[in-house]
Amino acid sequence: MRDFSLLQAGGRREKALSLYFLSFYDRLEERMEPTPSPQSGPVTLQITLQGKVCHVQEDNLIWIFQEMGLIRFSNKFCWNGECKNCTVSFKLGPEGETVTERACRTPAQEGMIITEMPSPFYKKL
Repeated sequence: MRDFSLLQAGGRREKALSLYFLSFYDRLEERMEPTPSPQSGPVTLQITLQGKVCHVQEDNLIWIFQEMGLIRFSNKFCWNGECKNCTVSFKLGPEGETVTERACRTPAQEGMIITEMPSPFYKKL
């Protein structure tokens, strides 16, 4: 419980300030995400990468590729979507339509199938 006794000492100004801070902290608490419990841990997804099934933690594809050691030239990537060197083609499931997007802007999704990765920038698995 919050203690705003110093602001509530008297007068209208202190009362207005205390109401402002109360509403500010209430709004702040609404925006905060709950702290994950230790049992939950990171979310693991199954994706197919270069024909192999991989279990990866939920993240943007470029960070997953870096974690797996698949990035050939890290200095050729801007990591924020400007250079377009990290494009990959993927399908969302076996029946899905092939989509080409930047790996730095694309979060991994359950059942995602990575169909094409430009060889100048990515290593083979």
